[in-house]
Amino acid sequence: KGRQEVAGENLALQAEIEVRRRAEDALQRSEEKFAAAFRANPCAMAITLFDEGTIVDVNDVCVRQSGYSRGELIGHNSDELGFWADPAERASVTAELEAHGRVATREVRWRKKNGQAVTVLYSADTLEVNGERCVLSVAEDITARKQTEATHRAVLRALPDWIFVLSASGVFLDFHAKDPERLAAPPEGFLGRHMKEVLPPEVADGLLLCFDRAMRSDDTATLEYSLPVASEVRFFEARVVRCDIDKVLAIVRDITERRRAEQQARQLRDELAHVGRV
Repeated sequence: KGRQEVAGENLALQAEIEVRRRAEDALQRSEEKFAAAFRANPCAMAITLFDEGTIVDVNDVCVRQSGYSRGELIGHNSDELGFWADPAERASVTAELEAHGRVATREVRWRKKNGQAVTVLYSADTLEVNGERCVLSVAEDITARKQTEATHRAVLRALPDWIFVLSASGVFLDFHAKDPERLAAPPEGFLGRHMKEVLPPEVADGLLLCFDRAMRSDDTATLEYSLPVASEVRFFEARVVRCDIDKVLAIVRDITERRRAEQQARQLRDELAHVGRV
């Protein structure tokens, strides 16, 4: 071969070696980034073999939340450890992974080493590791959040008041009412609408002033007002607080009986005063 031909082949070989080196470097950097993300993720993460379910690796959060040591986890599968509180949930997740290759934010129950059942938000994806099909699982423990939500629901069920969430500008966004039939208007008549479309102008203006005070001061703003309901006029008290950057929470109580009792007491005092004068 001529010198030019040999030189061309050498250049091509060097170029190919350089391409391979760059690819290997890129792969190594990618693996290092994955490993760093795996270790630093605030959620529990695990890599398992798809077919056997054997745990290949876990991060520190998984170790801490499960109660098992790393040695007790790696090399064992979830059935041996009794991870899944409900085997039907595991079967459903496996079927979805088989069908779609991934599972997104599913609420499932796991069991820790001490037997405590916890609720986790579970996501998983399939990937290949060293030529083997594996599952990368991510689980966020939402047990405390679920307990808090249950407590809030219990409190709401016990409250005799009506609760409304509105934008700071006065649009009804959400509500809770133990007895919706006693509302001045059905939910479909006010949700998504501005107060001025639903309430009398003087009531809507008074509530907007309350909203403004609550948004500016972080204090509770209070307003008493009356509304025609069915065939009578009823009285209400609204307590307004800021619940977000641009939202307010209004707790509304029917105070009609209280106002009537106060009126009767005033009438009785007036009558007694009149009798005293006579």
